[in-house]
Amino acid sequence: MSLGMTQTELGRAIGVTFQQVQKYERGYNRVSASTLMKCAVALDTSVAALCGQDEIAPESQPLIKAYSLLREDQRRAILAVVRAMGSDG
Repeated sequence: MSLGMTQTELGRAIGVTFQQVQKYERGYNRVSASTLMKCAVALDTSVAALCGQDEIAPESQPLIKAYSLLREDQRRAILAVVRAMGSDG
């Protein structure tokens, strides 16, 4: 609803009836992984967002990639700095 899409429109986009969308929404029926992916695409969001999980901000992705390339001791040092900076707030 917040995206201005009706259950009928979402159902059409993912190949099910609006009644099936209602059952998914109310928790009467489980949603398969493939259907969840279709919903995310139709709603222009991620599966993580549909599941209530925080997403990684796009500007964080280069930082995460660079961090993953560091040696273990470097990662520990960076983490200690970031934690120290966060506790100053």
